Amino acid sequence: HGRPCHVCGTTVKTRVLEGRNLFWCPTCQRRR
Repeated sequence: HGRPCHVCGTTVKTRVLEGRNLFWCPTCQRRR
């Protein structure tokens, strides 16, 4: 269950990496 991005509203992806939770928006990531 992902939360919507506060910038564009796309569902935010989550991943646990080395014990840390990472959150990112695929739409905003692509825009950079």
